[in-house]
Amino acid sequence: MQRAYSQDRIRHLDKITALAKQHDPSPTFTSFLQQYYHDIAEEDLLQFTPQHLCSAAHSHWEFGQKRPAGDIKLRVFNPTVKHDGWKSQHTLIEMVNGDMPFLLDTTIMTLTRSGIGIHLTVHPILYLARDQQGAITRLDRGDAAHESGVVESWMHLEIDHQSDAATLKKLEDELRAAMNDVRATVDDWHVIRDKVGEICAATDAYRAVLGDAVVDEGQRFLEWLANNHFTFLGFREYQLVEENGEDLLRIVPGSGLGILRDSGAKVSQSFMVLPKDVRQRARTREFMIVTKANSVATVHRPGYLDYVGIKRYDQEGNVSGEWRFLGLFTSTAYSRSPRDIPVLRQKVKEILQRSQLPSSSHDLKALLHILETFPRDELFQSTTDELFTAAMGIVHLQERARVRLFIRRDSFGRFFSCLVYMPRDRYNSQVRAKIQNLLLTALNGKSAEHDVFLSESALARIQFIVHTTPWKLPKFESAALE
Repeated sequence: MQRAYSQDRIRHLDKITALAKQHDPSPTFTSFLQQYYHDIAEEDLLQFTPQHLCSAAHSHWEFGQKRPAGDIKLRVFNPTVKHDGWKSQHTLIEMVNGDMPFLLDTTIMTLTRSGIGIHLTVHPILYLARDQQGAITRLDRGDAAHESGVVESWMHLEIDHQSDAATLKKLEDELRAAMNDVRATVDDWHVIRDKVGEICAATDAYRAVLGDAVVDEGQRFLEWLANNHFTFLGFREYQLVEENGEDLLRIVPGSGLGILRDSGAKVSQSFMVLPKDVRQRARTREFMIVTKANSVATVHRPGYLDYVGIKRYDQEGNVSGEWRFLGLFTSTAYSRSPRDIPVLRQKVKEILQRSQLPSSSHDLKALLHILETFPRDELFQSTTDELFTAAMGIVHLQERARVRLFIRRDSFGRFFSCLVYMPRDRYNSQVRAKIQNLLLTALNGKSAEHDVFLSESALARIQFIVHTTPWKLPKFESAALE
């Protein structure tokens, strides 16, 4: 079905096309221009003059004329009349890249993380052909490109004006690093996902060490991840060794994929900063560890990376290393019932059994609802004992108009997860900010994030993640803080 456009939009585009024919009479540029602004929102189109939009498109067209295969064409600049023949009140970002997932959302995430506002985004997907030197030889319309053609992502963004040359260079470097991470992730994605099958096959040998039930559930969880419930961004293998009485996670050369492609490092630095007694947990017999990494995602969406580490064992049944996946749980991983997710379903089942609540009781139904709506990351990361204590405490709260605080310390000492329940009618953003400041002070926090859950319940739930210096643990009284 052909899209209906307003007369204002059509007239604006006609003016841009007329200017383009004066500026560059070649039919190829006219075709490019029509595709360039084809999907732009009308309100974005009409806020700029035809002259501005024509100049911006021609600037991008000239910049993208030559791109060797595999290259990322990227520049961050302020156009001037003297140098470019036109000027803008905004700083411009121009990119030409092979089309792949995550490009636009990663770009926007990088800018947002730097506190930079975006005033215009133009992102056409173009079908064209280039010669061996990377010069454009043909521009197709739609998906009509034949086998010799390529599909490219062209991005033009107008952002808050940045006048300092060092700032422009820093932003360009950050964007280029993010685009390289996108390419590494996309290029290696299938290989990373295939590692799941290899690991499931390898872990069959650990049944004598961990038991059939643990291995079966762990394997089902990995298969569940690979079934579009986890965006795989990186993978690496490690060997657990002891040197001079210290446990080290040595990187297996050549094993890095995606954002964990080999960087020349020989050991896991994130492991090395942990105290010796914490590193000893690496030798604990368990199928895997699910937690948050200590680094934020540079690809796809903001937030700390999810970390899934599967332990490797030698013939004597001792932990000998780790297979490590980094990525992000997908939205479906957060929307599915925990009773449908391997490992989580086992935790829920055990908690329901341990509660010893009558099968038809109100309290059991309340407990099940609490687990169904519990912060999903907490379900993934908490032990069954930690979940049982928190869930039963919430059941006993029974909608009473009082404040309850449940604190869980990350097993690697990098953050505290604080669940605060309070009367819903007393919750507001000012109260939330005061509570966050109290937690930051009491827990010696460096920074904090929050997430609010409001439902038909008389209680509001606010989760605070308070980031701390690893294992410089404060002394605090949870009851007094509550």
